[in-house]
Amino acid sequence: MQPQWVPTAHDIASARITDFAAFVTARTGDVYPDYQALWQWSVDDIAGFWQAVWDYFELGETAGEVLGSREMPGAQWFAGTRLNYVDQIIRMAQFGRP
Repeated sequence: MQPQWVPTAHDIASARITDFAAFVTARTGDVYPDYQALWQWSVDDIAGFWQAVWDYFELGETAGEVLGSREMPGAQWFAGTRLNYVDQIIRMAQFGRP
């Protein structure tokens, strides 16, 4: 079966996930050359991956551990950390810019 869409080299180079992978490489020295490698890291090091996502999007300080409890249901993500959704939307808005 043929895919309905294949990204161009430009699409891949300018994708947010490509920028995130470069951010992680600069920060850790670990290289994630493609989506599959990033996904595997997100499975193998859940807390490290989500801390990197938090830091990449500059969401601010955290109150404690990324993942306090892994029990499902009831996992505790960023316990004690407060995040204002509206503040984040306004902070990331590009008022009138494409």
